[in-house]
Amino acid sequence: MKRTWLALATCACLLAQDEVVFRTDTTLVRVDVQVLDESDHAISKLEKEAFVLREQGKTREIRNFAREEMPLDLLFLIDVSGSMRPHVERVANAAKQTLPSMRKDDRAAIMVFDRETRLQMPFMPDPQNALKEFDNLLRHETFRGGTDITAGLL
Repeated sequence: MKRTWLALATCACLLAQDEVVFRTDTTLVRVDVQVLDESDHAISKLEKEAFVLREQGKTREIRNFAREEMPLDLLFLIDVSGSMRPHVERVANAAKQTLPSMRKDDRAAIMVFDRETRLQMPFMPDPQNALKEFDNLLRHETFRGGTDITAGLL
């Protein structure tokens, strides 16, 4: 199971003289929370009593509380157009610092784009794969093309 935002809704569809009536009511909303300290380090093992849930200023009851460690899929979408090499080098250096903290079920992938998008590395669980691929990217990418951000995102 991957990290997702989930809302459960109860709905009833009623037919009335060829009209479709759709009614809905939210019965449970999932709110994912990550608590960080002043140094941006995660604070874990908090209990339900440590949280207050408000909706438009009104305190809401927390009915269900669970602590989960769910796998993370991390996609690096990198602009490799002409002016981007120094920025990609900084991203690669940051990746060397952070990717080793991936957990066993986390995965990383790398896509690059300039005027078109290319899959550099599909989702893989071992952070060493991504680190090697960043090295390959810096060695073999030409960094000469223009940028088409729309095509890159599509």
